Amino acid sequence: MPTRPNSKPLIQRSQLMRLPRLLDMMYRPAELAEELGIHVDTIYRTYIRNGLPHERQDGGEIYIHGLACAAWVRSQFKAKRKRIPLADGQAWCLRCRIPAPIEAATRRPLGKKRELVQAVCPRCGATINRIQRSMLPSPSDALSDGEGLGVGSGVGLS
Repeated sequence: MPTRPNSKPLIQRSQLMRLPRLLDMMYRPAELAEELGIHVDTIYRTYIRNGLPHERQDGGEIYIHGLACAAWVRSQFKAKRKRIPLADGQAWCLRCRIPAPIEAATRRPLGKKRELVQAVCPRCGATINRIQRSMLPSPSDALSDGEGLGVGSGVGLS
């Protein structure tokens, strides 16, 4: 059977929520899979190949310490979520998977304090979106300036 490169362990939120259930004891892979709600082959094919701490007994049986497994899963999940901060004037392109500059953007208000900025990625042509604090003046700001109310224009009570 040809060897494949190690695939990254897929860690779902439901598995993270089950980690506190693991006790300070040694688990067999089938027991651990049942506790985490995953298939036992995921333990063997993905987790152990990617460095899950385990021990092999004389008979070849594998045992995994519960707390060490929980720490390893948390470290893998944190390593997976590397966030790149975006500068002003940038949005994340989902097709290129890198920050792209926002040029010739359209802006739409989303409620009172946020707006949706849409543009086209200059590299691949996909639509890029960014939700940010609103730069547009709200209608209440325009009314507080006295515009549109006839204040000082000679129209009104005589």
